[in-house]
Amino acid sequence: MSAKANYAVSEPIHFRPFDRHSSADIQAFCPFFWEYFLIVNGEDASGPVEFDVLGEKIQIPQIEAYLYGYLERGYSVHLLMVDGAIKGFLLYHVVCDMVLEVRGMYLEKELWGEGLAQSLIASLNLPIQKIIFQTRKAAPPEHFLRITEK
Repeated sequence: MSAKANYAVSEPIHFRPFDRHSSADIQAFCPFFWEYFLIVNGEDASGPVEFDVLGEKIQIPQIEAYLYGYLERGYSVHLLMVDGAIKGFLLYHVVCDMVLEVRGMYLEKELWGEGLAQSLIASLNLPIQKIIFQTRKAAPPEHFLRITEK
């Protein structure tokens, strides 16, 4: 799915699912996901996390551990792409046919106000009637909530 925006790009904005089995997707997404965690949660998830796997200690970046945790709990990631680069994402879970739980949504600031958050959700092609924003923040996404209530 493509979207038109006032954002100056040489290629159209498009949306696609994150491929958890693609090392290219993981390498491109994790720095963007880290930025989201730092800005939205105030948490620097750049350090390593150590796990015991069959008696052997392994280390992975903390941000990858967060991502895999969400994916293993049934969440999916949908990407907003501009000129082949990730510029936004939706971390979500389909609760039932018409209810979508949004655990995280992030767009680069220059894309704000272009209607792309709505386009990102619409690109899932689901018959969504209710959206639940799950957040531990004191400040919910009020601007986006006002838009989706219309």
